[in-house]
Amino acid sequence: VNGRAKNIAIYATSNRRHLVKESFADRDGDDVHIQDTMQELTSLSARFGLQITFSRPDKNLYSGIVVELAKKYGINMPEDKLIMKAEAHALRAGGRSPRTARQFIEYLAYKQDAEKE
Repeated sequence: VNGRAKNIAIYATSNRRHLVKESFADRDGDDVHIQDTMQELTSLSARFGLQITFSRPDKNLYSGIVVELAKKYGINMPEDKLIMKAEAHALRAGGRSPRTARQFIEYLAYKQDAEKE
């Protein structure tokens, strides 16, 4: 077994704190140390020691993200029109998020490039 290569990184992510499926039926039975059993099911998340939450940005922050990404991608559109279209996209995509903003801008960049050809 060799040590870790310098050009490789492994990241494990999950949207769940409880990585092992648990049901109320798991709590029944004759387990003498039920707290230990339940703690074992959640111990994997505790080992990482870091918890990151991603809250949804408000309209102003979302608009700012869209405008900055538009600059980065070279999108040529008036800012008020860009924000209006970004809001409409967010409604269709399930809400405002940095990911939604990026997907919207990447779509506009694709359309802009396609129109040049």
